[in-house]
Formats: sequence, structure tokens, C-alpha cells
Amino acid sequence: MPYFARFSARLRSRSRRRYRFPLALSILNLALTHITFAATTNSELADQIPPLRPPRDEIPPGFWEKHGIEAGIAAFLTLFLASLAIWLIRRKTAPTPLPPAMEARLALKPFIGQSEDGRSISVISQIVKRYFMAAFPLPQQQLTTSEFSHAAQASEPLGADLAERVRKFLVECDQRKFSTPNPPDSPWALATATALIDLGEQRKEYLRQQEKSAETVNARQS
Repeated sequence: MPYFARFSARLRSRSRRRYRFPLALSILNLALTHITFAATTNSELADQIPPLRPPRDEIPPGFWEKHGIEAGIAAFLTLFLASLAIWLIRRKTAPTPLPPAMEARLALKPFIGQSEDGRSISVISQIVKRYFMAAFPLPQQQLTTSEFSHAAQASEPLGADLAERVRKFLVECDQRKFSTPNPPDSPWALATATALIDLGEQRKEYLRQQEKSAETVNARQS
């Protein structure tokens, strides 16, 4: 029996050696085939890929990168100037002030042909005050009849005679508008106010002529 067992073991060992060598050869052959195929494939791919292009130049900065600040300032100035132009066009033009005499005569027009009472006489006297305050160097503030009369009499350009006439007119207006109501009088205040305004314009023209004469004399003397 021991001899038979050793004989069987030798047979199995020989059988294993017999099949081990062809198996190793097969594995080696398969590995070589794979390596050869990979090398061939890589070579073909390398032949198919075109060569790399040369690197491009650096991209230059764009318009906004170069001129962004200048463009922003220009846009702001354009918007500001456009807004200013629109404001100037749309704003209400200040009316040209009328000469004092023209303004006074226009204010007196509604009273033409109307009867006079205390209210109308008060308004007419205020129109006369405003005219002389605008046409001559008198205080530009609300004054009573007494205060206005003192300022008028102290005004050299207005003259003593015209100042006295204005004073009498204002005193008469006060007396009539504060007196006991009577039937409407004839339009006395309107006519007197118009005459005083005409005298005021004559006085202004006289002063202008005096000023021109003085300038002529000074020019001749120099």
C-alpha cells in the first residue's frame, strides 16, 4: 500500500507540471498581445492628433476697462446738463415789472365809471401810496397817513408842493372813508388820484432833465 500511494502522488505531480507550463505560456502570450495592441493603438492616436497651435497674444483691455471712468463722468454731465436745460425751459419766466405809473393806472381802471364809497376810496388811496413809494425814494413799508405824509415832505426829489398835495388827498380820503355813510359821492378820489400820478410823472421828468443839465455842465467844465 505505501508503494501504491507514493506512485499515485508522483503521477499527480507530473500531471500538474505537465499542465502548468502551457498555462503560463498562454498567460504570457496574452499579456504580450495586449501590450502590442496598446502600443499600436497609442501610436495611431498620436498620429491622428494634430500638433498644438502656438499660444495666442494676451487679450487687450476692452473699452470699459480703458475708459470706464471717463464714460461715467460724461454720462453724469450729460444728464445734469439735460436736466438743467429742461428746468430752464419749463420754469416760469418772471414777469417784467411794469413802470409805477402804468401799474397804478391799471389798478385804477376798475373804478372808472363806478360810484365811490368808503371801501373804494380806501383802495384808491393805497394805490396812490404805492405809486409814490415806488416812483420816489420813500420807505418801502406799510405806513399810516401821518407817517407817509412826514416821509413825503422830507423827500427832496418829491418836492414840497407835490408832497403837500398828496398829504391833503390822503387826509381827505381818511375823512371820507371813516365818516358817516352818505349817498355815494361823485368819483372825486379817482380823478384826484389820476391827477396826482400825472404830477408825479411830470416831477420825475423834471428831475431827469435837471440831472442831464448838470451832467452837461460838468462835462463842459472838465
